[in-house]
Parts: sequence; structure tokens; C-alpha cells
Amino acid sequence: MKKISFVLLSMVLVLTLTGCGSDKITSSTCTTTSDGVTYTYKYSATNDEIDKIEMVLVFDNSTFGVDSLDILTADQKEQIKTNMLNTLGLDSSNYEGFSVNIDIQDKMTVTVVADLTTADSEVLNKIGLDFSNTDMSLKNAVKDMEESGAVCE
Repeated sequence: MKKISFVLLSMVLVLTLTGCGSDKITSSTCTTTSDGVTYTYKYSATNDEIDKIEMVLVFDNSTFGVDSLDILTADQKEQIKTNMLNTLGLDSSNYEGFSVNIDIQDKMTVTVVADLTTADSEVLNKIGLDFSNTDMSLKNAVKDMEESGAVCE
């Protein structure tokens, strides 16, 4: 009887410890508006450590002095895209672990996706994403964003 109890107790302990080793995946989205631009930050984290950030910037047309960007020609839209990449210090829109998509329809939307586990830190630094001295806790990032006026979910 003692042997059976010992085996059952051992199995329960193994199952309990196995469950403790799994990663906890969480995410949060924070939005704020400033100077005619709506910023949306989508954070993904494993065990509260941010490993992916997606930033979506939607520019108000007043930034460009027009009611709609639909009036622009395809060449003008391409020139704006090139200028935006140059402003970010980039010569391409796609790097390992990092991409920029610039969509110009009625409004201009810039989407930047950074996989912090694979992205080149030099590329991230070019656009102002220097995380070398930063706490990468999702909980703390959300707290900081809320303290700066962002609404987070």
C-alpha cells in the first residue's frame, strides 16, 4: 500500500512540476494621439518579457495640408514612402526580424513590426528603438504608456 501511495504521490508531483514550466504568452495594445498622429503599440510577451512590438502610426491628413491623400498620384505616393524610409534612416522596408509597411490610401498608415528576438539592434537603433538599457517587462511598459496618457487594453 505504501508503494502505491508513493508512486501516486510521485506522479502528482511530476505532473504539477511539468505544468509550472510552461511559458505564459501575453499581449497588450496601447493607443495615444499626438500632433495629428495616432500611435498604436501592440506588445507581445513571453513570461512578461516583450519579444515583439508592432507600431501602427496613422497620420491625420492635416499633417499634409490636404483633406485626402487619394488626390496624390502613384509617383507622389512612392516619393512619400521613400522619404519616410529615409527619415527613419532606412534604405529598405524589410530587414531580418524587422519590417516597415507604408500604406497610402485616404490616409497614410505606417506599420513597423520588430521581433526583438531576431531583429538587428543597429536597425532598431536607427529608428529610435534602443532597448539596451530598458526593462522589457510588458507590465512596466503598459504602466509607462498609461502614465504618459495612452489607453491600454
